[in-house]
Amino acid sequence: MIQKEHLRIGNLVKYGTAIYIVDELRDNNITLCDSEFIPDTYYGTYAEIEPIPLTEDLLVRLGFVQKESVYTLRLASFELVFYKYSNSLEFYLESVGVDIMYAHQLQNLIFALSGTNLKLNP
Repeated sequence: MIQKEHLRIGNLVKYGTAIYIVDELRDNNITLCDSEFIPDTYYGTYAEIEPIPLTEDLLVRLGFVQKESVYTLRLASFELVFYKYSNSLEFYLESVGVDIMYAHQLQNLIFALSGTNLKLNP
């Protein structure tokens, strides 16, 4: 479950076994779509959605460039750098000094710092 206060429109979340985009936030439920272009709409509750853990593959699909265990995303005014620790899939965002565990956290941070919406590439 993700708290409503931690979400914004455009965030990526897991509903069932698939990844969806948050389309609308309501008091007691949420509207999700599976594509920005020809969306199928799904309605659920906040208890039914889950955060998407960051993985190496997901970082690359969000636009990060991988060089060994370093993942970099260049934006207009700054660069974000993630380091993968030895045998874990935990990432540390050095530029900000915080642990980021989930896709929606990363999307919210990048939006707050730059106004840029991260999109999931196929």
